[in-house]
Amino acid sequence: MSVSDLLQGALQLGAVAVALFIVARALILRRVLVDHPYRARALWAAVGGLTFLSFLATGPVDAFFGETPTNLTGVVVEDVIWGFTFVVLFGWIASNINVAIDADYFHQDVLLWKRGGEIAGLTALFGAWFIVSLPPWWLTQVESDIAGDVISIVFVALVVYSSAVLVVSYRRIADRRIKTYTLWVAASIASLLLLIVLPPTISILAGLWWVFCLYQSVGSLAIRTKSLPTN
Repeated sequence: MSVSDLLQGALQLGAVAVALFIVARALILRRVLVDHPYRARALWAAVGGLTFLSFLATGPVDAFFGETPTNLTGVVVEDVIWGFTFVVLFGWIASNINVAIDADYFHQDVLLWKRGGEIAGLTALFGAWFIVSLPPWWLTQVESDIAGDVISIVFVALVVYSSAVLVVSYRRIADRRIKTYTLWVAASIASLLLLIVLPPTISILAGLWWVFCLYQSVGSLAIRTKSLPTN
């Protein structure tokens, strides 16, 4: 094993440890926060950490079963891990967008999100998941390649659209804490896009930035807490 492989493995283990810490901290913080919007954000921050872990898990799963699994067990495992990553990730992004829009005093819609953008994104996501879930032996190689390209385009388009909605919403938020939180969420979504498009050898850097943004988003919520018991 080369030095670069060892370094990459160490960085991945470090990212996993920090992500687990973020999940634990967000859940503990949720217990002591007073205001419901902050409690909800803490919960979804924990979900964001779990999504990062599931995204990392797709690498070993793909390596073990192959990016194109050849048996039913591989298909089911791949469907579960990628399905969880896709759906929960979108839920995390969508919930943050809805809070950002609600934080606007006038509750103005942003880029048609409330008028169909959210439903269209969810529909596209489930459509992509359905295509991914098809056993590979049902498709020819050409059809499989086309499906893979379409899914990549859909996923990147959803990330870009969601980021744009969050950026516009950010400018209209009056609550400074929610505004800071939204800024870090938008940054984490941008890092996710980099994680997807960058080569594997350097994508870990985008992953580390994603974890850092999640950590900052959790810290930005730590206000107006109830007293913790001392014994």
